[in-house]
Amino acid sequence: MNTNSLIEGRKADSARRGQRVIKAINAARRDGTVINVSGIARQAGVDRAFLYRHKDLLA
Repeated sequence: MNTNSLIEGRKADSARRGQRVIKAINAARRDGTVINVSGIARQAGVDRAFLYRHKDLLA
């Protein structure tokens, strides 16, 4: 297996998880739900550390 393919796979996985986070944030806004790290992470199916590593999503 090529190192580049591993890196690309990881990037693709991160992008998919990022999209799930954005969908969870949009749903919370639409529903008037309180937005916090734990709740969004739970809804998106990611761990809180994922959000803390991606400052753009955390903002």
